Amino acid sequence: SLLRRSKDVSDPYVTVDTVSKGKKTARLIKTSVIHDDLNPTWRESFNISLCHEADSLFFCVKDLDIVATDFMGSMSIRIEDVLKGDEIEGWYPLQGKSGKPAGEIEIRMRYTSTENLTKTNEVPDVIFPMRTGCTFVPYQDAVTPAVPPITDVISSRTGTNYQPPNCWVDQLKAINAAEKFIYIWGWAVWADLELLRDDDTKKWETLGDILKRKSKEGVRILIMVWDEAMSTDVYPVGLMGTHDEQTFKYFQGTDVTVFKCPRKKHKTGMGDAFMAATTYTHHQKGILLDAAVDGDASKRRVVGFMGGIDITDGRYDTPEHSLFATLKTKHKNDFYCGVTPSNTGDVGPRQPWHDIHCYYEGPVALDLLANFENRWKTQNSDDYHKLLPITDARGFALDWSKQPGPDEWNMQFFRSINSDSVHFDTTILDKINVRKGRRYDDSIQKAYIHHIRRAKRYIYIENQYFLGSCHAWLVHETLKAPN
Repeated sequence: SLLRRSKDVSDPYVTVDTVSKGKKTARLIKTSVIHDDLNPTWRESFNISLCHEADSLFFCVKDLDIVATDFMGSMSIRIEDVLKGDEIEGWYPLQGKSGKPAGEIEIRMRYTSTENLTKTNEVPDVIFPMRTGCTFVPYQDAVTPAVPPITDVISSRTGTNYQPPNCWVDQLKAINAAEKFIYIWGWAVWADLELLRDDDTKKWETLGDILKRKSKEGVRILIMVWDEAMSTDVYPVGLMGTHDEQTFKYFQGTDVTVFKCPRKKHKTGMGDAFMAATTYTHHQKGILLDAAVDGDASKRRVVGFMGGIDITDGRYDTPEHSLFATLKTKHKNDFYCGVTPSNTGDVGPRQPWHDIHCYYEGPVALDLLANFENRWKTQNSDDYHKLLPITDARGFALDWSKQPGPDEWNMQFFRSINSDSVHFDTTILDKINVRKGRRYDDSIQKAYIHHIRRAKRYIYIENQYFLGSCHAWLVHETLKAPN
């Protein structure tokens, strides 16, 4: 090490890269750093999706220093040996810069072909398995009116005109019907939001009014919203306009609990921690609540909504995406234009908003509940006791599922999250990856890869953000985008 402490020996970590034609092309692995140890033990496992042109895998042991990173030793494994499918296990000699012996490294790895990984629709090696007996309702935009040309479509099942579901209308109905709990989490939550805007001559009830009313009925209400670092008591609007400070203050003194959830990065330097708090967000958007069980008034079941539409300003829109026509009606209290902030509600235009969302019920709802409860316990341990016990003893039908039929769906829950935000039980460590000492659930990426590999006829991708795999680019192929 260039800067040594009294007990400093080395701070080793390992990287693994693909090599093609004598050149490193993609970083596949970076382990955690083990400080002050010449005999480190990592015991870290990785599940890597490979679609790279490569001749070999290059294992490099490095010494992390404050000023520079030192090379300690390396070794390579030929791809042709990997593709045999046999387990590769044992101690491999490392070579230093001069080619002299530099110790040994123990590894164990096995290659599994795409054919063996993609035999079923279920994505393997992830935390949440595929669930049967679920209900799924997809939504396009916050509101989809039953008007032509949408209703011109004739349903193949019923033979009648298609009646589109309405996301915010269904959410409002579900919230009003909840009797035990309502959990809301998102990038932004706005208490002044009006979910139902049916009659322009009436004053619409806001989300804040509704939740206060439900809390007075004895419903447990927890809200987890991203804590934008730039929004403060002095400047509550902040940089991103997420309303976290305003929503927190709105519910102060009520039975509604609002947790401003920061994006923390543990086990890192002050610079990285500040970067994470001010730049990175929590982007899950969902609602969990209880609903009736048909035929059993004594029981309740868990249902929910999840997707891309926050319950905040600017999201109310239809497939028509009117820029001016609704300024004095549907958007009279909800003008939003983040693209050109100088625009006003008097003249417009407003910013249109297109996204998708879904409703779900059945066994998959308990996976979403586990996700929320885990995040709440990990990131807001002071209010751990406010989580409502969702048990059979509390009157919940935890074994409820949709009866077999045309409305039954198989569903699988995926997410992108790490151990800064959730606690991973030791029983599922074989299903997550580790990078720089953090454990990652990257099942969304695994799901993309799994189903792209299974595709036989076409691939359709619609995404707000899309970044390809830099190792396949003609230029800048070494950037940190090795997807």
